[in-house]
Amino acid sequence: MSTIRKDIIDMLREGEWAARDIPKQASAGKRGYDHLGHIRRSLRGEFRMRPAECLACGFRFSKRDALKPPSRCPVCRGEHIHDPVFFCAQPVPGKP
Repeated sequence: MSTIRKDIIDMLREGEWAARDIPKQASAGKRGYDHLGHIRRSLRGEFRMRPAECLACGFRFSKRDALKPPSRCPVCRGEHIHDPVFFCAQPVPGKP
């Protein structure tokens, strides 16, 4: 039997997923972001995140460490934000 976190890890290893799509696809509900936090800790060397980006002005939230998408841009105050994208990089052989 597979767990929700195992399903999410498998999804991330197969391709890139937007923040809002992961809980829907893995049937994780609102707790999907909590699962991502645990997965980030367990896959330290593999877990990657492409930051959210404002669609109005192009501001990238590169210093943001939170997994949830921001609600508005600090530069233009726009609310049209492209979600962060999560994926797993290939592990480096010989590294723990």
